[in-house]
Amino acid sequence: MKAIRVIAVGLLISAYLMQEYTVEFLKWAMNNFTGFLFTAAVQAISPNISGLLGLPAVVAAIFITLCLAVGLFISATIYAALDTFAVDLLKMAICRIAEFLDKRNHPVRKHSPVAGAKANGTLT
Repeated sequence: MKAIRVIAVGLLISAYLMQEYTVEFLKWAMNNFTGFLFTAAVQAISPNISGLLGLPAVVAAIFITLCLAVGLFISATIYAALDTFAVDLLKMAICRIAEFLDKRNHPVRKHSPVAGAKANGTLT
C-alpha cells in the first residue's frame, strides 16, 4: 500500500513539474539540444518523413520522461521517509489512546485486597 502512495505522489509531482516548467525546458532545449537542429533539418528537407518518424514528438517524450523520473525520484526519497514517519506517529498515538482508554475502563481500586497485597509486597 505504501508503494502505491509513493507512486501516486510521484505522479502528482511530475504533473506539477510538467505544468510549471514546460516553457523553460523548451527554451533551454531550443538553445542547447542538437535534436532540435536535426528535427528542423529533416522537416525542411521532407516534412512527410519527419512526421512519419515522429521526430517532433521526441522532445515531448524526453520532457515527459524527465519529469516522471524527477517526480518519482523525489517521491521515493522524500515522501517515503515522511510517510513512514507519519505512519509510525499514527501507530504510537493509537497505542497511547488505547492504553488511556484501557486504564480508564479498568481502574485499579486502591482498597481492594489484591491492590493492598501488591502494595505490601505479600502477593507473589
